[in-house]
Order: sequence, then C-alpha cells, then structure tokens
Amino acid sequence: MPKIFIAAIIATFFSLFFYASYVFRIGDKKDYIRLLTVFLITLPLCPLAYYLVRLPLDSLIRNALSQDSFNYRFIITWYAPLTEEIVKLIPFFLPFLFRRISSKNFVSFGMAAGLGFGIGQIWLSAFRTSRLSQNFLLPFGYVLLGFVAERLMVCFLHGTFTSFVLWRWKRKWVWGLAGAVILHYLANLPIHLSTWNIGLLSPSVWRYVLPIYLVVFFMAMVLLLVFFRAGTEGLLNIFSKAKITCPTCQKQYERSYWMTHLSNKGHEKCPLCGSQNTIDIKKRP
Repeated sequence: MPKIFIAAIIATFFSLFFYASYVFRIGDKKDYIRLLTVFLITLPLCPLAYYLVRLPLDSLIRNALSQDSFNYRFIITWYAPLTEEIVKLIPFFLPFLFRRISSKNFVSFGMAAGLGFGIGQIWLSAFRTSRLSQNFLLPFGYVLLGFVAERLMVCFLHGTFTSFVLWRWKRKWVWGLAGAVILHYLANLPIHLSTWNIGLLSPSVWRYVLPIYLVVFFMAMVLLLVFFRAGTEGLLNIFSKAKITCPTCQKQYERSYWMTHLSNKGHEKCPLCGSQNTIDIKKRP
C-alpha cells in the first residue's frame, strides 16, 4: 500500500474522532439524523466537483487562453474557492434541511458539511498524490505528519467556510457565499504567491512561510468559529476560566481552563463539597 494511503487512513480517523464528536457535542439531538445526512451527501462532492466541474472547466479555459498567460494563471486560482464553496451547499437546499437551519444550530450543520467534504478531499488528494513518483521517495514521517496535519486543518476550515454561509442562510446567503469564497481564496493565497514567485523568495523560504501562514490562518478561523458560537463575549472570555456556584453547597469555585473550554465531560466534581455538577457543553464554543 502506498504511504500516502496510510496517511489518508490516519487523517480520516482523526478527522472523524475530533470533528464528528464536536458536531454531535454542539448539535441538537433532534438534528442528529439531519447532520448525518449532510455528512453523507457532502462526502463524495469533492471528487465529483473535481472531475465533473473543475477538469472540464479547465479544459475549456485552456483552449481559450495560453497556459503561460497571467490571465490563465489568475483564473485557475479561483477554481477551488468557487466550485468547492458552492457544491458544499447542495444538501442545504433539501427542504427538510433548508427549513431547519437557524442562528442556534448553523455551526453544527456547517461543520458536518466541512467534515464530509474534507474527508472526500483527503482521499482525492491521496489518490492524486499516489500517482506521483515523488510520493515514494519522501520519508514516511514527512508524508505522515505533513499530510495528516494539513488535512486535519483543512477539514476544520471547510466547516468554518460553510458556517460563514449558513450564518446568513435565510438572509442574503449569497453575500455569505461570497465571504466564504474570499476566505477560501485567502487560505490558498500563499500557495499561489509561491507559484508566481512573488518577492523572488527561494523555495526553501516558502517551505517555512506556507505552514506558518496556514497555522495563523487556522487560528483566525478558530476565533471566527468561537464568535459564531458565543459572539463577542465568547471571544473576550476565550482565555478566562468560568466561575461556578455549586448548586449543592452554594459556594463559588473556579473551573479549570480545560473544563471551561475543551473537555467533553458532562459532569465535574465540586472541589469544595465533592458533589457532581452538570455541565451544559452545548453552550460552550
């Protein structure tokens, strides 16, 4: 088995482990079937969009423009943002999904779409990479860490972009789509700049610039998702610890940062009286 497929299996596992648990953690139990439907519909959309839309479109444009022209090189930078952000919306035009999207649940649906689309993209990327002879020359550790880390971030980004559209789903969603396309373009921007050799930087410099940019952009999208879930107050409190009044002993204690923002546990022990207190995890970003 080619090394890239082993990396794809690992990336798929961790994407499901992290993001599927997040989707169901923040989603309403009444929406679980709908969320699963969104995931399953978007799962094959990335390879379908690539082979049925992008490649035929590219063939038409190459027949009209020289591949060495600036116009052609600029136009192809919009292929992924336009085609991918549009096709990810396909399931949401189904009536039983369209009517269900609201300001309270749009992030769970956006992340479900991003997860399905992102996993489909994992395997499209793996298949395309396996056909390159360079794949067999790279150290396995490089293939594993580079591919898996990138795909985990990309799955999250796809979910955030779709959430941006659903944020205004029933009010000017076209503007939301335009915003998602621009965010997607910005995510890919340094790749295009390196291809165009903007700034005349050496390939060794771009090897540092690209991952640093992706990590910074990823963190910015994390903050955007926190804003979607909890508003400005959530952003202001992202580094704070919750102060809880125990319902049993009526005394206040400070919840740990992990339990405040990251843990999936539904209960925690009061450090003062030892009683088990319920945590409403669906209200956390």
